[in-house]
This record gives sequence, structure tokens and C-alpha cells, in this order.
Amino acid sequence: MKNLHLTRKDNNEVKWELSADEAIIPETKENIFLTSISLKINKSPEVYLTSGTGSYAIEDENITLNDPVELHMQDKKFITHSLTWSSKDELITTRDPVRFTGENFMISGTGLAAEIKQQNVKITNNVKAIFYH
Repeated sequence: MKNLHLTRKDNNEVKWELSADEAIIPETKENIFLTSISLKINKSPEVYLTSGTGSYAIEDENITLNDPVELHMQDKKFITHSLTWSSKDELITTRDPVRFTGENFMISGTGLAAEIKQQNVKITNNVKAIFYH
């Protein structure tokens, strides 16, 4: 299937939108395999994710994104190899190396848990930070 677009609504409010250039839906219909993905999470501030490949788990609504993954939020950028978006928990997680950059900082480490609703981000291991004036 070409040009897939999924929208998740809750009480007429759009929670997130997923687009992919191509989607493969196996006979089991458990996961949809995607290429050239963009995911927009409608929170304040809005979160935009892009990746080369990934999958959408239909039953639990988890979205897995793979190499390369970029997240953009306001003037900040986050890069990693893979991550999972849990729609039900509004949680982004990865065990891979991460790099988070903004106008005057760069933070790197391994592993991440980001609670979108609470705007709480935790890099779990080997954290290094550089702050610029």
C-alpha cells in the first residue's frame, strides 16, 4: 500500500498522526510494516518524529521507528537508531545511544524514557552534557 495515513483520536481530539510512503500489511494483521515514516504527536509543544523504517502494532498502538530516527520539538533535535512510541502511555523509549541538541546545549547518552504528557525526559546511562554561552 502506498501513502498510508493513520490518525488516532480520543474524544474528537487528534492525539497523533502517522504517515508512511509505503505500508505492508501481512495476513496476520498484527503489525503494519512501514517505510519513510513521519509521526506527529499533538501535544504542547508538538513533537515531530521521522524515520526510515518501522512498524505499527495494531492491537496495542505502539509505533516502532528505526534507523535513522529524528525527533524535533520547538528548537530542539533528538537523534537515535530506534525508538518506540507507546500511544496508551504517551511514552517514548529507546535503549540505543541518543543525542539531544538545542540552541545552547548538547546532551548524549544511552537509553531514554520521555513522558510526553509530563514533558519529562530521562537519559538512562552514560550521560554527557555540554552547555554553550
